[in-house]
Amino acid sequence: MANGIDSPYVQPHRKDPQVVGDGEEALTAPSPDYELIAQELSGLREKVSRLDNGMSDVLSRLAEVEKVNARLEDAALTTARALQEISGHWEGCTRPCAARTPPKKHPSGDS
Repeated sequence: MANGIDSPYVQPHRKDPQVVGDGEEALTAPSPDYELIAQELSGLREKVSRLDNGMSDVLSRLAEVEKVNARLEDAALTTARALQEISGHWEGCTRPCAARTPPKKHPSGDS
């Protein structure tokens, strides 16, 4: 007789041999798989933290490089303008000299 029922088909409740203690204990009991997963997650957390710190450093350096690049571009433009101005002055000086200097004759007799 089980649970007040007299039947040859009713068997008394047996615990599952794969469950340790009651079901709640089985869910909360640490197993090697859970511990391994926890260790892996901890390792991943450390790696992600290092990557995050590294990314912050890279972004900071990139901002510095962009500032330096902007200054270099300004310096290049200033240099190009100065060279244009020097070229204009140089042409202004060489034209009158070229007009006063007779053309040179080549040794072959061609002008």
